[in-house]
Amino acid sequence: ADDASEYAVVEPDALAGLKTSKNVVRYRCPTCASPLVATLKLGKQHLRAVPLALFPRPHPPNWAPQHHFHYDDRVVDVPDGVVKSR
Repeated sequence: ADDASEYAVVEPDALAGLKTSKNVVRYRCPTCASPLVATLKLGKQHLRAVPLALFPRPHPPNWAPQHHFHYDDRVVDVPDGVVKSR
């Protein structure tokens, strides 16, 4: 969707959060359930991850995946030459 009228500002308190593991909370749009952001605690680091699809294309080359986490739990093989982490 390229039309700005198709977007809405959502207050952070309105996001539906789901704790999917000890250190990860995933937040979704309360209207359509699209993933918007995840918070991750890695030791002393507190990170946020957002879906790449939220950004317009083309993406900068340095945004390409550097590795795949939890590859042993994959649903499909990804033959892309990127490091696979267990």
